[in-house]
Amino acid sequence: MTTHSLDDLLSLLIDQDAIIVHCAGFAKGVGNDETNGLDYLQRLHRAIVGDVELSCSTVVPGDMNDFSKMNYTGKVGLVLRPNSSASITFASESDVGSQIDPRDSKRRFTGLPSATLELIQTAITDRPPNTYNELGVMDYSVIGVFIDPPIQYVSETGLHSIELRDVAKAFSAVRLFLLRGGQLHDLVSEDGRLTQGNVVSIASLYRPQCAQ
Repeated sequence: MTTHSLDDLLSLLIDQDAIIVHCAGFAKGVGNDETNGLDYLQRLHRAIVGDVELSCSTVVPGDMNDFSKMNYTGKVGLVLRPNSSASITFASESDVGSQIDPRDSKRRFTGLPSATLELIQTAITDRPPNTYNELGVMDYSVIGVFIDPPIQYVSETGLHSIELRDVAKAFSAVRLFLLRGGQLHDLVSEDGRLTQGNVVSIASLYRPQCAQ
């Protein structure tokens, strides 16, 4: 049972300038037999359905995914908005190696206590600078898909690249963002070309219900 409200949680994300993302897994997707059979982008389509508990990270301005820093685990991912005060199930400042429980796709073995507002804040503020944190998230809405070019991922068969236009086509039904230095920008089409649009404020994504 949580002791904070959904508005408390959304306000914390705004105060910390943090977005919640779930990245396409480079090897195991969301971590069960079904998703292991899906390709890189299919795993994100599966996560959009919303009936699994996702392993997520927070992204703040200045974060990157390159050879020097891995503050999030993929170059394509979902931007999520919690739907309830209990949407974040656990929170750690580092990777806890969570796995889907084969008996219940909405639960994970983590050994961690249920997330409190304080634990969520600590997961954001105490994350080591060159790595990523881990949060369990369920009961969420998908705000959109972020893309951080160049898009490359590793599978069992080696290194692969995906063009920006192919990702945009695969997720044409949702809002698309470019992620640059930990900051979201709208991805817009101008004269048939995909370009970087305006900065997206975190407050606009996580506006508390009391302010709507």
